[in-house]
Amino acid sequence: MSNSPCRSYPENTPVTELRTAELFAVMALRFWAAGYRDPTDDFSQWQRGFAAAEISDDGVIAFNALFLVVASAARRPLDLRCSKCQSLGEDDAWFLQLLGLLQRDCVTGAELLLMVWLPPAAARTALPFVIVLAGAMADRDLKIPRRPDEEALRHRFEMHDAWAHHAEASLALVH
Repeated sequence: MSNSPCRSYPENTPVTELRTAELFAVMALRFWAAGYRDPTDDFSQWQRGFAAAEISDDGVIAFNALFLVVASAARRPLDLRCSKCQSLGEDDAWFLQLLGLLQRDCVTGAELLLMVWLPPAAARTALPFVIVLAGAMADRDLKIPRRPDEEALRHRFEMHDAWAHHAEASLALVH
């Protein structure tokens, strides 16, 4: 989609670069999607994660409602990876970015991001659910960090021995 917002997460970001809040959100989404795709799967697995994180009932309901809207009105099949995949799918990453925007009160950016997935009317329907979810996660200190951040960049380039750092400036030398 040519009008897509800028991506915060590079394509196929390794899950090893994610922090707790990001891992929670991605795994909840992946377990929800697995249960939705296959009714014989344990659909309650994502709910147990919310219970363990002590996310409010409002957050649980909002998460489920958000993805029921997405599943029923998505413009295209979503790239959501399985729970064992070691990298983010395109839409795993969009979901993290969406939560992060709302946790920083960037509603307009979040609305534009929802429209990557949904037609405008469905995006307006979904927005209140994702606002509640982002708030419920923040209430449990599950805050999505700004991306890209220096720690993620350092990890990525240390893997290739190409990290240079000077005071406030960072430079990655890639060959």
